[in-house]
Amino acid sequence: MWPLISWQQVWQESPANKPSLKAGTLRCTSNGSLWRYVQANAAIAKGDILMKHTNNGMVAALDTTVTTAQTAVGQRRVTAAGLFTAANLKGGWFLGGTDYAGKGHDYILWVNAGACQGQGGYIYNYDVASNNYVDVYCWTGVTYPGAFDTLLSVSADITVFCDTLVVKTAASANQIPVGVAQKVVTSGAFFWSLIKGRGIVHWDTSPTTTLATDDMEIQNSPDEAGAATGMTGTQTTIERSVVVGRGLTLDITDDGFMPIDVDVLRNISPQNTNLVSGLSADLDREWPYGL
Repeated sequence: MWPLISWQQVWQESPANKPSLKAGTLRCTSNGSLWRYVQANAAIAKGDILMKHTNNGMVAALDTTVTTAQTAVGQRRVTAAGLFTAANLKGGWFLGGTDYAGKGHDYILWVNAGACQGQGGYIYNYDVASNNYVDVYCWTGVTYPGAFDTLLSVSADITVFCDTLVVKTAASANQIPVGVAQKVVTSGAFFWSLIKGRGIVHWDTSPTTTLATDDMEIQNSPDEAGAATGMTGTQTTIERSVVVGRGLTLDITDDGFMPIDVDVLRNISPQNTNLVSGLSADLDREWPYGL
C-alpha cells in the first residue's frame, strides 16, 4: 500500500515551480485510488488526459552530441557545450536555488549512438556557471560502479528524458496517457494526477468513434486537446497501448464529462529516485545499490 493522502491534499496545487514533494511521488486516497505528483508544463483543464511534455519525455534541445571526450574510463561527466541550461533541465532537483529546493524532477541521460552506446542514468549535478556539462549516476557501470565503463567520445549521441513534466494530450491520435487531471491546474504548478481509480474525463463527441456499450475502453481524442473519445471494437496494436481506462456509462451525445475507471500504470514509473540535494545516495556503488 502506498502512503495515504487526504482528499483535501489531492485538491491542492503548489505555487508555480515550488513543489512540496519530490516529483513522481505516489500517494493513495482512502478509496484506494492512486495519484502521482507531477508538474504542469502548461495550463490544464478539469478532466484533461495528460501526457509527458513530449510523448516520450525527451528534451528536444538535449538530443545532441557530446562535445568533449572523457579523459579516462570510469568517469561520470558528460559535456555538451552551452546546452545544459536551467531552462533545458526545467525543475531538476539538482539545480539548486530556492524554487525547487531539491524536490524537483529526475532527469535521465542516455547514450543512444556512437561510442559508449547503451549506457547512462540519472543526472545529479550540472555546470551552474557555464551550462557545459552534467554528472551522471550510471545504471550500467559494472567495472566502474555508478560510472561509464566505456570512454565517452565526441562521436557519442545523447538524449535526456523527464517523465514528470506533463501537458494535456495533443489533438492527435495515439498519445500515450500518464494520468487524468481532476481539477483545473495552473501552468507551472505541481499537482496530483489520477493514475488509477474512479474519476472523470473531459469528453469529446466530435470523432466518429464513440461509446456504444458500457465499459468500452477509451483513448485521447484526435480532434480536441486533452479530451477523450471511444475506441473501435477491434483495437490496433497502437490503440492498445494508449488506453486511458474504461467508461462507466453509455455514449454521451454532447461534449462534457465521462465517469471513468482510469488505469495508466503501465505508462509510468512506479516511483522516482530518492536523489535529493545533499546526495544521501552512495554514487560509488553499482546501480541500484547506491540509491
